[in-house]
Amino acid sequence: MKQPGQFSTASVVRWLSKQRNSQGGFVSTQDTVVALQAIGVYASVIGAQEIDMKLTVLAGDSVDHIVINESNRLVQQRVDLPPTSTASQVSVVGVARGDGCAVLQTTLRYNVATAPAGAAFEVKVAPEALIAEVPCSGHKVAVCVRYTLASPASQASSNMALLEVAMVSGYQANKESLHLLKVNGLVKRFEVKEDDVVVLYFEQIDARAPTCVEFDVDAIFVVEDVKESTVKVYDYYQPEHVTSTSYILPTACVDMDLPVPPPPRRLPLPPLDDYLDLEPPLALPSVKIEPIVEDIPSGASGASGASGASGFFLFADAPAPPASAMDRFGDLDFPDGIEGPVGVATLPGASRGCPRCLRSMDGEALLTAYCAASTVFTAELRGSRLRLLSDLSVSNNRTPMNSTAVELYVEPHCQCSSLHFKRKKMVSVLGLAALPHPAPPLQLVVGADVVIIEQNAKQLKLKSLRKKCNAVARPPFP
Repeated sequence: MKQPGQFSTASVVRWLSKQRNSQGGFVSTQDTVVALQAIGVYASVIGAQEIDMKLTVLAGDSVDHIVINESNRLVQQRVDLPPTSTASQVSVVGVARGDGCAVLQTTLRYNVATAPAGAAFEVKVAPEALIAEVPCSGHKVAVCVRYTLASPASQASSNMALLEVAMVSGYQANKESLHLLKVNGLVKRFEVKEDDVVVLYFEQIDARAPTCVEFDVDAIFVVEDVKESTVKVYDYYQPEHVTSTSYILPTACVDMDLPVPPPPRRLPLPPLDDYLDLEPPLALPSVKIEPIVEDIPSGASGASGASGASGFFLFADAPAPPASAMDRFGDLDFPDGIEGPVGVATLPGASRGCPRCLRSMDGEALLTAYCAASTVFTAELRGSRLRLLSDLSVSNNRTPMNSTAVELYVEPHCQCSSLHFKRKKMVSVLGLAALPHPAPPLQLVVGADVVIIEQNAKQLKLKSLRKKCNAVARPPFP
């Protein structure tokens, strides 16, 4: 290329230009680098000449003009010719006028109904359905290739060859079976392009005996009116030596819908024999208290409540906690409903029944319940899921805890309005089993020893109640 004699090298550059594809590259990355380097050297030799030319492109009735001068000599210009659907031959003629040297390249794209026959390789494809629990859920694709251009004067095998197997719609290659081909030394390497085309690399394809490989394909969805797919084999260094064929899966599997798998089997719930003969749960006792309005001077402190009361007090809805406290745990935004079987766990010593749900509690009843409760947690509640935030149990010596989620299992006949919240709500939970709890989606069975109060710790003044519990022994919580 560096020898003088521009006209002797022009034929070489012309041949190189014919090997370029429609995107401007060559067969491989290495070929592209070497070819562009050679063309670049040639361009540097003729680049000193001024260029001013006009090129006329004639294609049938289409006429296009391209002007090349010093301002655009390095710019690629493209002309899209009109499609010719009826002509069996396409003729493109370029007529140049002026001074300079330019390269004209034409690209023709077309589709064919069937793959053309090739003389470089012989390809045979034999798909076979695998025996599985779900019919037609998998196939084995066997491909045999033989090199046919061998002669006494030429080599008995091809250069490095590539085998491309396009997947039938609705199927994808099983990568474990492809990996076995490489482990067993049948292929040099393999790759899967976008789960649609399997590419197998061979050191060579022999002419004396066929080279055969097989791999599995798995069904991923059902496709109606499936069409044939293609298998192509070609020489890596001589891509014009190419052979293609088509294949399709067995007709019985193409026309058959994949059966719907049986629904998941739910785990049986614990026996309820001990509770079937019980009467419906009684309503919790309540006492109606008229509100007492007192003017408390600013800065004064004192405990409020009715002394001597021994029941539960139901008051109006407590004010909702601030939005900032509600939005701290965004991971509670889980979809409604249950997917698949959900396990149920019962901790040792836990009772089974209906939890007690209260809108509010204070006074002596709250003090009795708090001091007798085995555990006391502040939590965020949404539906039947609790997010435990802090442990305010009497026995807890201010030990911090990490927030943890608990999914409650409640008997179907239980009535608890607190467990039907669609939005997050701050609550206080008394009598819940001690940590650790089973993690969701496993559900924790709870009973009447659990009390859910729709008030937070600040509204119930639980921290001040702890001191009273330590000072006075309280009877067990009823």
